[in-house]
Amino acid sequence: MDVRALGLGVIAASMAIAACGGSTGGTTPSPSASIAPTPTPTPVASPLVVWAVTTGSSKVIRTLTPAGGVVHTIATIPAASQILGVGAGKLAYLSSALSLHIVGLATGADASYSTGASPSSDTVFGAAISPDGTLVAYVVSSPSSGGRLRILTVATGASATIRTYPAGPVDAPVEWTSTRIVATTIVPFSDAGPQAAVGLDPATGAQVFSTSISGSSGPEYSGDGTHVANSVHTAGLGDDGDVTAAVGAPMPFNTLRTFSLGSSPTGVVQKAHHNINVLAVSQAGTQVLYSNDSSAGGFAGITLSPDFGLFTFSAGTPRQLEKLDGPRWDAAAFIDDTTAFAARHMGSNEELTVVGGSHATPSVVDTVAAGDQPVFVGYSPTS
Repeated sequence: MDVRALGLGVIAASMAIAACGGSTGGTTPSPSASIAPTPTPTPVASPLVVWAVTTGSSKVIRTLTPAGGVVHTIATIPAASQILGVGAGKLAYLSSALSLHIVGLATGADASYSTGASPSSDTVFGAAISPDGTLVAYVVSSPSSGGRLRILTVATGASATIRTYPAGPVDAPVEWTSTRIVATTIVPFSDAGPQAAVGLDPATGAQVFSTSISGSSGPEYSGDGTHVANSVHTAGLGDDGDVTAAVGAPMPFNTLRTFSLGSSPTGVVQKAHHNINVLAVSQAGTQVLYSNDSSAGGFAGITLSPDFGLFTFSAGTPRQLEKLDGPRWDAAAFIDDTTAFAARHMGSNEELTVVGGSHATPSVVDTVAAGDQPVFVGYSPTS
């Protein structure tokens, strides 16, 4: 009931009584109860698994809920576009013109923003979306003038530089947590691999955590931005000749390593003649999902071996989820601390599977015919 209207009604009634010669001095109106309306609950956005697959001249971006169900193609973009990251109900990708695009996962709406990069001299690296979805961090780098860590404000389209780098390494944002921007230090325009896993102050871009990973594979980070895993070549195991020497880190990556951001890496799985590829780290960092292939080629019985295929590592123990029976594992993302969605190339198709948790073996939940790399898999707690 409108309390103001009630008050006006009481005044009007009193005036009417007075006009008829009645007395109001000894009468006090009884208070009238006011019933507050039941608030309408704010809809809670659903969490979404996102994956992008290249097929022909296009890249399709598809979503589904962690429980499975209907898969939606929310956008189709040119194959040359580079998926940079996902979070807070948004996906960021870079166009060939170096424009930063933000796609809404719930609607598929695609908005384009200037990065401040010159297509003739600059390159954009990385993207991390803030937890509330209002900001995006990325790096613009030039071979001659160095790099700039920039923050885009989505609502206005304006971006600003918060840190500059001399020519050389820059910190490419990967994810944005409540306390830090997680980034991988790279050397643009060179054959050098990743140099460090770092945590940045979101206000200044200054490094607050750093772990050297020079000479290793690219790192994968946990959802909380604290735990990291990657692989590295350990010499002296008798497999130094398995992979032809090339510019960059020594191969094969025969050792799986884990560490907390800012701490030294620890080797947890090491096998000669193996090539370990880290796919994802769980939300709280208790599990690592990785594929393990032979660096010396196939051999009789390899598809039955307990040492090759798809694995999780947890509490000091590797667990084989699938034997090395043909697929190539391309990308993955955990939705919690036990279950992940992983993309694999099987035959001529790209498949999205759910692994771990209650799934003893990978279970296919989506297929893109004639799909192939580059493949992206990500998870957004909200849509």
